Amino acid sequence: MTSDLMAESYIDWARDSFEEVERAFSKGKHHIAVRRAQECIELAMKGVFRLLAIEFPKEHDVSKVMLDISPKLPDWFQKEVDRVSEIVKKMAEDRGPAMYGDERHLKPPGEIFKIEDGERALNDSKYVLGLCERFFKEWFKDKEVE
Repeated sequence: MTSDLMAESYIDWARDSFEEVERAFSKGKHHIAVRRAQECIELAMKGVFRLLAIEFPKEHDVSKVMLDISPKLPDWFQKEVDRVSEIVKKMAEDRGPAMYGDERHLKPPGEIFKIEDGERALNDSKYVLGLCERFFKEWFKDKEVE
């Protein structure tokens, strides 16, 4: 499998995860929306890394890698890197609690994450996925010209 095919599989999976964000949010399952948004964002970013042949850590917070690769991105994407990096970092922090809750205080995830968290997850994942999809579209358009 080529790196491009791996990248495409990541972005496809990110799209599927985004559909799950929308579904969870519409059902008021905000902790699930947060969890799926984190997956969507992580997979979309790792797809971009694959296209650029950037080795990424096998962990959920790839915000540092995002900052490091900024010079390799198109100008329009470079302008968004700080915001994307903040989103990636925040979503990675929310990943565990969105799945397991707060065991120390015996709070399940559904009691921790509220509508504003679900809305943030929906909006942030839509934003990051949109940037990554634009990057993919331009990447493959440029390859057709070569």
